[in-house]
Amino acid sequence: HFAVSAGGVKRHVLDIAAGSDRERFETIGVFPDRSLSSSVAGSMENRYRACFAELGLECHVLEVPRELSPLRDLSAVFSLAKLIRRLKPDVLHCHSSKAGLIGRVAARLGGCDAVCFTPQVMYYTLHSGWRRAVYLAAEKVLAPVTDATVAVSQSEFDDISRDFSFGSRLTHIPNGVLPQPLPADTGNLRRNFEIADDDIFLLSPTRCEPQKDVRTLLLAMSRVHKEELRAKLVVAGAGPQRAELQILTRQLGLEDCVRFAGWVDDMPPLMAAADVIVLSSVREGMPYAILEASAMGKPVIGSRVIGTMDCIQDGRSGYLVPCGDAGAFAEKILQLCGDAELRARLGAGGISLIHETFHRDLMVGKLEALYEGLARRGR
Repeated sequence: HFAVSAGGVKRHVLDIAAGSDRERFETIGVFPDRSLSSSVAGSMENRYRACFAELGLECHVLEVPRELSPLRDLSAVFSLAKLIRRLKPDVLHCHSSKAGLIGRVAARLGGCDAVCFTPQVMYYTLHSGWRRAVYLAAEKVLAPVTDATVAVSQSEFDDISRDFSFGSRLTHIPNGVLPQPLPADTGNLRRNFEIADDDIFLLSPTRCEPQKDVRTLLLAMSRVHKEELRAKLVVAGAGPQRAELQILTRQLGLEDCVRFAGWVDDMPPLMAAADVIVLSSVREGMPYAILEASAMGKPVIGSRVIGTMDCIQDGRSGYLVPCGDAGAFAEKILQLCGDAELRARLGAGGISLIHETFHRDLMVGKLEALYEGLARRGR
């Protein structure tokens, strides 16, 4: 498993590592541990290497920048190829677009006969103009050497199918999580953000970058705040737009009801303390934040976009609203703020949805079957 991202990608990799059958599979990780930790991952104990060690699994460090860097990326290709020749894996599974770019080339140079790629979000879809053309061209060059591409949502599967002719080499395996028991007391976490017991705690577990469109959520909060003073929003995540978004928060007069938590190493306790989870992204693979919230019985509000619309059943586990529509977000937030019974009903619907469709064991079982098929084909 080779990944060049944290957040949901890291959660995905760790769930596969923890859930796989140890008698049938030997799982080895390869990650840019130091660069990810310094840029996004926070404390030492949450590095990939530490997490793999806790699971009793082998892990190697290969420092790769998250951004494109031709010389460093080329060096990473040869370093990974060398490691592959030594480890001789049956299957190399690359997670994230950057890992897919480096890993698929390195696999062929290193002699690995079976390569699996989970983009989470195809990088070219986040761009326009010449950048989109270049990234799309790179994916089309690498497509013939990709033995299996895994779309983590049905809408992502449909989207990739429109641009590529993968046939049976494209498969849909939804992300999955384990239902989590709620802690008995979350009062301290609420008080850390000056959220009273009778306030409505809205949490957006996201990154401060254009793809996540936190700006729309802030504009929605400016409308909510005029009608519901109890509503408090915490944005939990780092990113290049954080300072810009904090300035917008002051301009909108939301200092009293919006908090920026920065990077949060342990998101589940904060999620458990919240009343409603909100995600305003313009695109996702399949957001773990929504799945984790539903597994905890939390109502969710998200944009009707690829990835997000696959894991929210509108009216059953939460609400889907038009992407970028601050008014629609405000309307649904106010509806949930004013109706505790509705919040409970949607939360219960989310738990049922996880057990039916998005359970971790379902995801891992399908991936194990994929790995076994790729390994047999490679031999």
